[in-house]
Amino acid sequence: MAFWHLLRDAIVDFCEQLGRPLAPVGEAIKETLVGLPLIVPRVGLALLFLALAIWALTLSKQYIMEGAKRATLWNDLRLWAVVSMVIQIALYLTL
Repeated sequence: MAFWHLLRDAIVDFCEQLGRPLAPVGEAIKETLVGLPLIVPRVGLALLFLALAIWALTLSKQYIMEGAKRATLWNDLRLWAVVSMVIQIALYLTL
């Protein structure tokens, strides 16, 4: 058990040492983000999910269907990626 306590203490010390030089950067980011309205991160995440959905649609069908027994619409992962991204976008913009 002593080994795990020593390891934990070493990790905590490392994180504390790492946090000291990064603290001003974190504070500057926090001060900038606190002033933004809540809609800004929501729209930002929605745009990120939209970009991921567009990227999924640009993948070739041969790449997506590689190894599939049948190339049906239900096996097309691009469709399911877009569906999941649309759900995420709706959640981020409404909740």
